[in-house]
Amino acid sequence: MTFGLGIASALVAPFLVVVGFIIWDNHWTGSAFALNMYKCNLTAIGFALVSLYTRYFSGGTFSSDVFTLQKVGALMIASTIGILIGDWTWLEGMRLLGARKIIVMDSLKPFLAALLGQIFLGERLKLVSFFGLILTVVGVSLVAMEQD
Repeated sequence: MTFGLGIASALVAPFLVVVGFIIWDNHWTGSAFALNMYKCNLTAIGFALVSLYTRYFSGGTFSSDVFTLQKVGALMIASTIGILIGDWTWLEGMRLLGARKIIVMDSLKPFLAALLGQIFLGERLKLVSFFGLILTVVGVSLVAMEQD
């Protein structure tokens, strides 16, 4: 079940990103910061509801050491840096540079994730994975750089 859910999430996530791009491009009239604050507040409410439900109403599937001040505080700091600041600068970049250039830059994220995973987590990238990363970046770059 968990593996299948992971595969489904990996397939649905890019679709939802494209839907978000369409909504952003055609319907959002506010600033990137306002959109990001809306997303963060909506996510915070969802996180609080799911946390309360899993902690108190789902039969106690999580022990009390899951929701410690240190763990929830670290999650809040990481969310502020990654979501609030990171997404805001990413949305501003899309507004200033256009979606095409941002998509090319986004195709470099897997390389950065693999490099940081190797440096900080000691993970090793298999040769076939490295070629998959290169193939993905080349494909995305070709599509994003093609002329209208």
